[in-house]
Amino acid sequence: MGHTEDMYLHDPSDRELGDGDLRDLRHALNHLYEPEALRHSSLIQAFGIEHANDVVSSLRRLLLDAIEKLRPDDEVPPQSPVWRTYHIMVQRFVEQASQQEVAIDLGLSVRQLRRQESAGLKELAGLLSKHYHPYFERSQAESTQAAPRFAARVTPLPIPPHASPPLAATTHAEELAWSQRSYPREFIRITDLIQPILETIMPLAKMMDVEVSATLSPTMPRLAVQSITVRQALLSLLALAIRHVAGGHVSVTGTVDTSAAIVEVAAFGGEGATAPQINDEESLEFIQTLVASSGGRFEFLLPAGPSHPLKAKVILSCEKLMTVMAIDDNPDTLQLLERYVTDTGYRVVSVREAQKAIAMAEEVNPDVILIDVMMPSVDGWELMGRLRQHPKIGGTPLIICTILPQAQLALDLGASAFLRKPINRMEFLTLLDNQLNLLRR
Repeated sequence: MGHTEDMYLHDPSDRELGDGDLRDLRHALNHLYEPEALRHSSLIQAFGIEHANDVVSSLRRLLLDAIEKLRPDDEVPPQSPVWRTYHIMVQRFVEQASQQEVAIDLGLSVRQLRRQESAGLKELAGLLSKHYHPYFERSQAESTQAAPRFAARVTPLPIPPHASPPLAATTHAEELAWSQRSYPREFIRITDLIQPILETIMPLAKMMDVEVSATLSPTMPRLAVQSITVRQALLSLLALAIRHVAGGHVSVTGTVDTSAAIVEVAAFGGEGATAPQINDEESLEFIQTLVASSGGRFEFLLPAGPSHPLKAKVILSCEKLMTVMAIDDNPDTLQLLERYVTDTGYRVVSVREAQKAIAMAEEVNPDVILIDVMMPSVDGWELMGRLRQHPKIGGTPLIICTILPQAQLALDLGASAFLRKPINRMEFLTLLDNQLNLLRR
């Protein structure tokens, strides 16, 4: 659901904050997944992260963390304005939905959405000001309106050059865990992932005088993976290989067998070169962890001699689409869930009448069942009890989905998980990913 800067981008209320004001923040959020746009963002210097190893990832992580900090506590009523602001920010910038799409989802006019989106941006800037106060400050004239203002370039907060700073310090394990929670699986063709990586790595290859070639099978399948983490794994692997065979050659081969897609990277040293050696254990472990987050496997083989290449394989399972049966009497909710799983590793089978749910479950044999609570005739609690006692379906993970704050009750009655309405796409897909990981184990 990508979007571009259109007629709604430069909201008039943004301009009231002065030169550069919220437009820098809005521009970065609108291009959150476009490395070239983020690389030239003025926010990089403003936040003092220009010396980070990966400024693009650092800036993206900082902004994603800030948006997540807008999330209200679970005790806050779901109809409250703060929840609406949070959902707008997530849908518009984390999920990159257009203003028209979000307005339809939330039952707003585009004009109303624009006003609330601008208010959300100001709130986000206010939050950032607490952690990066030299950049976001309020003028005396604006303080009564609580409107954060972007200041001129100032001395940034001290951040170690090697760091990729979130809003609070994290360990490597926490960072990886955050990535696995934050990036849902997507259903993508592996060739569409590799081609942009080759373009990205080419400047490094030229600098190291390394020839890079790629042979990708035309039958490479679509895979259900975390594209962001797999991309970083492949990019890191290629960079590692190129740096260790200066003047040599790196080949990328994509093949497929009956159950997996295999990306092999082979690095050959230049004429007269010794066998390439890689002693960067931390990078190799990092690549292995990233690949594993999509249920894949990483194999690495050092060469036995100068004439033998260094080889590495990334093996990704060709999984079938996971079936989610959603039981809800609201057709708008079902339509939303169906749209949420577009281009992911999931498909939604919709059921509007609880009385038909068991027969449908017997027919489609779903991997996960999502159950609304407030339905006529048979409510979600009663239906969950019936499903739990069914000899064929009883072991299927059941997720209770309701506007009511009944997470503990759902778990006590045998639900595998709980999802609070209104449903957020990122939360929904992450919850499904968690259930899939449990099924794998």
